[in-house]
Amino acid sequence: MTDNTADPVNHPTHYTRGRVECITVTSQLDFCIGNTVKYVWRFRDKNNPVQDLRKAAWYLDYALTHPEAARRPTGSREQELKWHLAQHEADLDSESIPPRELALEKNFWGAIIMNDLDRARRILTLLIGQVEANRA
Repeated sequence: MTDNTADPVNHPTHYTRGRVECITVTSQLDFCIGNTVKYVWRFRDKNNPVQDLRKAAWYLDYALTHPEAARRPTGSREQELKWHLAQHEADLDSESIPPRELALEKNFWGAIIMNDLDRARRILTLLIGQVEANRA
């Protein structure tokens, strides 16, 4: 959904890169997983990428310790969600991202697609460390 005339309020560029807009995904998820997705989605585009990743980890930890807060769509809505997340993951290939960081983020999205939140959390921890190292 690349739009060079992005509206900073309704369609900010940090949510509209690629073929899928972040809200298309997050609106199908519960609050905690939606926020996890949002913070990982935009972490490179804000002023403090490690802080955004840590916020994502906080929301993911909350979802893991409060399973009732981690609902997902089912049936065709779940398939649509998986398709949108896969499109976003594929869009990362067109960006200039350090290889290890890219691999970790793609693995994170794969875990989210498969609804493997424990794996997503482990990968997110590694991604935080890698981003810290890349920006040191």
